Amino acid sequence: MALQWQRNLPDIYGAGAAGGVLAMRQNQRLQALEAWAARPNLRHPDQTIGKTDGGPGQWVYTTKRTGGEDFQEQVSGVVRRIEYKVRGVEFDHYDPARRVAVDAKDWQGYPPTGTVFWQKDVVKQAINQLDALAGTGVKLEWQATTPRAAVQIREAFETAVAGNPALRALREISVVVVPKKGP
Repeated sequence: MALQWQRNLPDIYGAGAAGGVLAMRQNQRLQALEAWAARPNLRHPDQTIGKTDGGPGQWVYTTKRTGGEDFQEQVSGVVRRIEYKVRGVEFDHYDPARRVAVDAKDWQGYPPTGTVFWQKDVVKQAINQLDALAGTGVKLEWQATTPRAAVQIREAFETAVAGNPALRALREISVVVVPKKGP
């Protein structure tokens, strides 16, 4: 017979909601450790998670990364499945020396030339990031792997500002080219 206090413990095996969250976090940690084992030159997950690096957010496990992970690791020095979260918004990196939050865009051949379907989502992401950083003194930088991608990002921001001058804060985002190393 289970004691009363045992009935109130979270289910760590995944049958209950609390157990499901714990199992998910354990799985994320294992995935991060596996990624680190393959790239030990990156920051160890246990020395990263929960740290603020002196900024307005903290490093957290995420399930968000689905593409461009090699470039994100190059930019951040942190293994995949870990991002810097500020007020509920995730960034690929936080550079404490420059007080800059970074979003990495590994856009090799993307977006297709002459298309606009992607612009709305990019502008929405940028606005969410700017809102999260508002009042923190931290700047926002987007790092693109190609000059073409950087130009397209800047053009998307300018198009949005032209359509709605209230979005002029998009012009404060630094968009730079950082060539991808390796394959």
